[in-house]
Amino acid sequence: MPGNRDLRVRSGNQPRPAPAMEPAAGGAWAHSRAALNRLETLLRCSRCTNILKEPVCLGRCEHIFCSNCVSDCLGAECPVCNTPAWIQDVKINRQLDSMIQLCSKLHNLLHENELSDLKEETSRKNLFNHAESKKNSIKMWFSPRSKKVRYVGDIPSVAYLLQNGSDPNVKDHAGWTPLHEACSHGHLQVVELLLQHKALVNTPGYQNDSPLHDAAKNGHVDIVKLLLSHGASRNAVNIFGLRPVDYADSKTMKSLLLPPEKNESSSTRHCSVMHAAQRRDGPLVLIGSGLSSEQQKMLSELAAILKAKKCAEFDSTVTHVIISGDTVQSTLKCMLGILNGCWILNFEWVRACLQSKQCEQEEKYEIPQGPQRSRLNREQLLPKLFDGCYFYFEGVFRHHPKDNLIKLVTAAGGQILRRKPKPDSDVTQTINTVAYHAKPDSDQRFCTQYILYEDVSCHRPERVRQGKVWMAPSSWFIDCVISFELLPLDS
Repeated sequence: MPGNRDLRVRSGNQPRPAPAMEPAAGGAWAHSRAALNRLETLLRCSRCTNILKEPVCLGRCEHIFCSNCVSDCLGAECPVCNTPAWIQDVKINRQLDSMIQLCSKLHNLLHENELSDLKEETSRKNLFNHAESKKNSIKMWFSPRSKKVRYVGDIPSVAYLLQNGSDPNVKDHAGWTPLHEACSHGHLQVVELLLQHKALVNTPGYQNDSPLHDAAKNGHVDIVKLLLSHGASRNAVNIFGLRPVDYADSKTMKSLLLPPEKNESSSTRHCSVMHAAQRRDGPLVLIGSGLSSEQQKMLSELAAILKAKKCAEFDSTVTHVIISGDTVQSTLKCMLGILNGCWILNFEWVRACLQSKQCEQEEKYEIPQGPQRSRLNREQLLPKLFDGCYFYFEGVFRHHPKDNLIKLVTAAGGQILRRKPKPDSDVTQTINTVAYHAKPDSDQRFCTQYILYEDVSCHRPERVRQGKVWMAPSSWFIDCVISFELLPLDS
């Protein structure tokens, strides 16, 4: 056998490779882009068909899903092939998730020529008008980890985008904002630009890391100082319960991040006064809760004047929930409105709007405390109330039907368990995530699984309060929703 012969081995089910030549059109990297597109097709959720976010499987079939897409299927069956599922507490496939992140970076590199085409465009005005109408190309270009990662450090381009209305708080599929990317890569001037254009300083990204986490991890002292001067929270925790100081590897960085602010609490960590320009855009969608027939009629009249939509049942488009008095009601509509960050308003707002024939400022009529906390939480793009929490329903629920409670858990970012968690299970107790909205000085931070029972019924289950698993009455759950707080549980 000749020594210089090039031996090649090809498996029987592998197609014969195409000739090594460039396609007639598409550029030097067309083959690579095509291969990447095929890989991205394989990395799509079997249910929502989007690129996987926090990929999980249900245990017995080959289908892969985003974790949020199968929260209603744990312990039941695969929604695609109906194969029985045996995994109750799914874990994110970190290897596959890392592959998705790497594919995103490779996508950025292979499509750099798109940026050149963008920057050489002779009529930028038309391009930005198109972006404003479609809300796609420019927003995605500016989104940090989905496209054009390295151009977050291109100060003229970022300044131009911000001045022409690009959203500084747009998130990519992993939850990162431009501020996260600029803090991670040490682009101090870009961070300054973003903060000047009302970038949200405490918004969490992937695994609930804040921009301050990213700056601390990468040792960018000047950016840490700048973020702190704009109200960045030293007490912000990621899903592992770690603060920015826990990633500091120098004395200088630790001295900046410790001690925490004397007056900073979990409530100030999550809520702050928002700029008027950060209000939610889009049409008004109104719904009444607990209103009389006369009040419902007046609400319909207001909807016609404001050219707003009036709903009979709550859905994700609702922006304003109108109640009759000054006290939050435990109706499903009102509680869903709170969890979705809607305006929860006294009926006097309707009267004032009818009198002036225009939409009056909502702040004067907003129900305080829980509803306001939730609205600010949404405006700041912070995690939902029960982020990091799992719930198992034990017994019969009559006062608040189980179906309604499940809707509330889902709206609050919680997960449903199909099997009762075992407090003495090593697997259960070694889960290293924490509940985002738990008070930082409470052992409740480390509780991730709640066994709910209805305390107004005769059912009295055995008390459980062990590590990650706690027993909780349904009345506590409802109080948490209404106050938009993870309230302490009595011992």
